Amino acid sequence: MTNCFDENEFIRLKLLLEHMMDTFYRSEYEDKLYRQLNQYAKNLLLVRQIGFFDTKEEGIVLKPFGGVPADARLVIYGAGKLGQSIRHYLNGLLSIEIVDWLDKNDSFYAKNNYKINSIEKLKVLNVDSYDFIIVAVSNPGIADDICKNLIDMGIMEEKIKCLHQDFIDERNYILDQFQICQNTTLHTERQGK
Repeated sequence: MTNCFDENEFIRLKLLLEHMMDTFYRSEYEDKLYRQLNQYAKNLLLVRQIGFFDTKEEGIVLKPFGGVPADARLVIYGAGKLGQSIRHYLNGLLSIEIVDWLDKNDSFYAKNNYKINSIEKLKVLNVDSYDFIIVAVSNPGIADDICKNLIDMGIMEEKIKCLHQDFIDERNYILDQFQICQNTTLHTERQGK
């Protein structure tokens, strides 16, 4: 794997979240604010530093999506911020093959020089040419609709990966994990730098 972890970006995010945690700890609404900050941190890291959730040693990437083998062949469905973050992250991994990148608004992205194909391409894409479709949508309701549409198109459910419920669950305190990484050197080593 190559380095796809931006240490400077991580430091900026770490400082922001530490400042917010310090401020919230002094509030009488600490518990409610901490839960909200936790969800915010998950979304922020998901879009800005998705590699934070993965470890090189396990051979599994995209853990927020339930994980896929580090040598998987993937189709990315979604070209918004999350889709772009996933694409950027996966481009830094030598073992992952991005078979295609799809979005229902492919013409919009084409105008902005993105090489995005229509979801209609799934109808002609050989099912054996990819291992999983990553639904790069953070809104659970929209992601569920996309999954249902994919299944209606004949895609096998086991090939579809949305954000995993364990990741979405508000009891999944990513801030606890984040605090373990107080030293960015430790965190950078985790990412294989």
